[in-house]
Amino acid sequence: MSEDIKDLLGRAFGQEPPLGIDRDEVLEQGRKRLRRRRLFEAGGVVAAVVVAAVGAATLTNLSGSEPDRMPPAASSTQSAPPGPQLPMSPSETPEVPRTAVTTTEGPPPSAPVEGMVDKLTQQLYASGIVPEESLRASSDKSEAPRFRAVGETYVFETDLVLPTRQGYLRVVVERAGASTLTCGDAPRPFLNCTVWHLAPNDVVVSHVRAADGERRTNAMTISPHGFRLSATATNITAVDRAGGVSPTDDPPVLSDDEICMLLTKVGGSG
Repeated sequence: MSEDIKDLLGRAFGQEPPLGIDRDEVLEQGRKRLRRRRLFEAGGVVAAVVVAAVGAATLTNLSGSEPDRMPPAASSTQSAPPGPQLPMSPSETPEVPRTAVTTTEGPPPSAPVEGMVDKLTQQLYASGIVPEESLRASSDKSEAPRFRAVGETYVFETDLVLPTRQGYLRVVVERAGASTLTCGDAPRPFLNCTVWHLAPNDVVVSHVRAADGERRTNAMTISPHGFRLSATATNITAVDRAGGVSPTDDPPVLSDDEICMLLTKVGGSG
């Protein structure tokens, strides 16, 4: 009896076999268990040999053949064009294109306010149309009337007293919004309107008769320098109007010729 069977019997019966157990049957069961164990161990060895053989054959096949090549995936990245090879000599260095710089000159800055005031005043007196001794300021100031700046507008106003006529004179100089003027631009209502074709620009002259008898001559023109000049001459002074004096039937203090000449002289200095 082998050692394995003895071991099984020893664990089953101990020193004395229990009653009711067939000794021969126990021996037979031990032999069956032993055979199954040996068959199992023998089968494990065979399986290991088969696995080893199959693995070796698989590795041999893999090493002897190449896998199917897959086409490369499409790429959306485009290669940059080849650049110059380095190093480059100074003569081969690509030049950076230069951008031409265009300088545009804007309009000249406006003359200082005081300079413009002085220039317009001097030109008005130099016209000879309104002698300085015949001017009387509308205010209480004793100095001779002159242009004054009101924002970007220049205004001259005075009472003008001549040997045969008197009245109020107002001249306005401002930036022009148009290059030409017509009777459609004249203040309304007017009795009549005429365009005087004088150098350098036309002068629009209109006449007004107010209900109280005041007579006014309005004139306007565009200077060569882009200024709009307007003048109004009446037949009553500002002092008389403030004092309640009624206008006479006399014509305005300046004739059409004189008011047109005054505007062209003052406008030539703009």
